[in-house]
Amino acid sequence: MLVVLALVCGLGVALWQAGEARRERDRAQLEAQKAAEVKDFMLRLFEKADPTTAPGDTMMVRDVLETGAVRIDAELAAQPAVQAEMLEVIGQAFQNLGRSDRAQPLFEKSLAFRRQLFGSEHKDVARSLKNLAELMAVNNDFERAESLYEEYLALLHTVYGAAHPETQLGLYRLWSLHHMQGEPADSLFEVVLTMQRELPEMDDPVRALTMAEIASALHHMRRYDEAEALTRDALAMERRLHGDRHSRVAVLLNQLAQVLIGQQRYGEAEPVAREALTLHQLLHPEGHTLVVASLIRLSRALRGQGNDAEADSLFHQALSHIRAVAGSHPLLVAAYTEPLAQLRYERGLYDAAERLYRDVVTIYERHLGSNDLKTIESKERLGDVLRSKGAYEASEDLLLASYRLLRDQQGAQNLYTTFALRRLVALYEAWGRPEETARYQALLTP
Repeated sequence: MLVVLALVCGLGVALWQAGEARRERDRAQLEAQKAAEVKDFMLRLFEKADPTTAPGDTMMVRDVLETGAVRIDAELAAQPAVQAEMLEVIGQAFQNLGRSDRAQPLFEKSLAFRRQLFGSEHKDVARSLKNLAELMAVNNDFERAESLYEEYLALLHTVYGAAHPETQLGLYRLWSLHHMQGEPADSLFEVVLTMQRELPEMDDPVRALTMAEIASALHHMRRYDEAEALTRDALAMERRLHGDRHSRVAVLLNQLAQVLIGQQRYGEAEPVAREALTLHQLLHPEGHTLVVASLIRLSRALRGQGNDAEADSLFHQALSHIRAVAGSHPLLVAAYTEPLAQLRYERGLYDAAERLYRDVVTIYERHLGSNDLKTIESKERLGDVLRSKGAYEASEDLLLASYRLLRDQQGAQNLYTTFALRRLVALYEAWGRPEETARYQALLTP
């Protein structure tokens, strides 16, 4: 009986293992089939954009995407998993073109397909939730974005567990959403930072991305030492994962250069910024936003060392690229005009800096609103320029309004509020108003 029992148990285990192997094989075959169908669909779709197959009638990218969005329903009706994948790909392309109105219905449909196919607890459903949440945040629909991010984060805990890079990235994205709205969420950020430090050592693309994003936030908070260490760790991981000639390596080089510039270590920043620019120029066409970002970083590093001639040359290259996309990407224009304005300010070219900063403020107010952090910060920088020009009353109007907004949004002890206070102190010192100087200086010391 014992022998028979052992044989039965052994047979059961063997059958279970065989079943698992079959299921794993079927999953692999499904993924391979899906990848092949996606590739075939994309090739047939983009043939219409090839001038060698359609001479004299080359379609613009948007036309190709519109065609693809229509053809998905007709040509992929029998493959809902592939439909969901393609809807996501085309939605992301529309989002990158600034067409969130076209991206949203595609993301919504992709999410619906995946819920129907996989149920509520699947990594692809999580990815669709993330895509839609990010889009809602960009569109300033913060209420829906928060709801989607919370659902996304709960699903990550179920699918991956709490101690996983994907879950950490989800938590960071939720903090970032609160941050975008000007809500105090310092404790949540510290939880994210602690989780990152406690994760086991491993090379993982998601973890590298999360490290880079956290490092960027630390840099924005002026926690430079922490930002530099984490950026270097993320860069080293990206090199191990992808080699030296990869876009993620170039992005991290640019980020490291920015951190070094923030510490006024211009000589160290220059070779890092040059490597980033060379790599971006190798990987991307002229005028690409990442090339523009690299031109700006290198220009700042050179300016800090007094090399104004080359810095000016790079500055004008970046400016010409920005003007080329001005009509279709206003927020992108603002994002890249701001550091150019700062370069002008640092050189003492206050009139030129004022014009550029006013352009930035106008764009942010129109597209993000007066209470957005980007709008407030750009107004503060404009206030600095006006102070330096001796336009003290105009500077006071901007800096006082910015300080009060930040105090009410972020709290009196928040880092952004502290920076606003320091600007006010600098203004009143330059203006020769000791009572106001003392009043705001006292607020800096709890």
